[in-house]
Formats: sequence, structure tokens, C-alpha cells
Amino acid sequence: MGEVTNFNDHQVMTARRELRHEVRYPPFDQVAADGILDALRQGMTLATVKSLASTPRWGTVRVWMETVPEFAQAYRDAMRDQAEYFLNRGDGVASDVDREPSCRKVELDWIRDRIKWAAPDVYGRNSEGPTQTVNVAIQNNVTMDPAEAYQALLKGNG
Repeated sequence: MGEVTNFNDHQVMTARRELRHEVRYPPFDQVAADGILDALRQGMTLATVKSLASTPRWGTVRVWMETVPEFAQAYRDAMRDQAEYFLNRGDGVASDVDREPSCRKVELDWIRDRIKWAAPDVYGRNSEGPTQTVNVAIQNNVTMDPAEAYQALLKGNG
């Protein structure tokens, strides 16, 4: 017969803790990681990505970023790609003269914030709150080219 090992409480608690960690934070999965990175590049948020089937929880992704340096770098690169995605989307919104200026302004403000959040090292982000408070009176006449207006929004002059 096999040996019987008596475990003390500390050994049992340690084993349980290790098992819980393995269940909560599965080991790195390159296929899942690639799916997450591709979705981020296409403008999806991590909250949206994790609602998809077979995507790990946010905590697991954070553990992967802390323990797999290549994934952490790929994640940062995907976020910069996401910022570029939103820059291109903003160009389309800014040049859509058929839309109400107020609607364009709201969407461009949202896009600007997404860009700053996705790539703060490139476009800057103020972690204290909004980058600035701007009082804007929306009128139906636009005195600048939509592309110029978009660039002004990105610079925070809008």
C-alpha cells in the first residue's frame, strides 16, 4: 500500500491557495492572447472583448501582462494601434459634413478621449480628470474645415 502523508494546516492552506490561483488565473494561452490583441486593434475595449466566448477574465489578462513580458509589449502595441484606428475613424467623422456639427463634436470628443486613453505615451493623458474644460456654443455654421476642426479637438482647442 502507498504511504499515508499527514499534512498540517499550513500545508493544506498553501495547497488550496495555489489551486485557487491556478483556477482564477489560467496559464498564458497564446491563442486567447492573439484574439484579445486583434480585437483591441479593431477598437474594441477589453470589457467588450472579455464578454466574448473563451476570453479570460480581466484579472487573468493582468496576470499575463505582469508575468509574460512579450504579451505586455504586444498589449501596449495593440493599444497604440487602437489609437490609430480611432484617429482614422475621427477623420471620417470630421469630414462628414452631412451630420449635425453638435453630433460630430460629441463623437469627436469621445474619440479624442479614447485616443488619449489608448496611447497616453503618444497622445498624453491627464490622470487627474478631464484634460481641460471647454465651453462651446454649437452653431449650425462651421467656420473651419472639418479636418481642421478635428485637429483642433485633438490639440484640446475645441
